[in-house]
Amino acid sequence: SIADASGFRLGKIVTLYENSDPTPMGYGGMGGAMEVSAVKQAVPPSIEPGSQKTEVQVTLTYEILQ
Repeated sequence: SIADASGFRLGKIVTLYENSDPTPMGYGGMGGAMEVSAVKQAVPPSIEPGSQKTEVQVTLTYEILQ
C-alpha cells in the first residue's frame, strides 16, 4: 500500500533479514546458531503442552520499479 500511494511498484526481494528471540538452550544445544551439517544431525525437540511467547522481526529490501 505504501508503494501504491507513492506511485511506484515493488520488484524482487533483494535482501531478507530475520532477527528473533534466542532459541532456548536444549534445542540442539547450539543456541540457535546451526550450520547446515549440524541441522541434518540435530534431534528434533519433544513438544510439550503449553505456550511460549516468541517475537520475530523481519526486514525485507525490495527492488523499486518505476
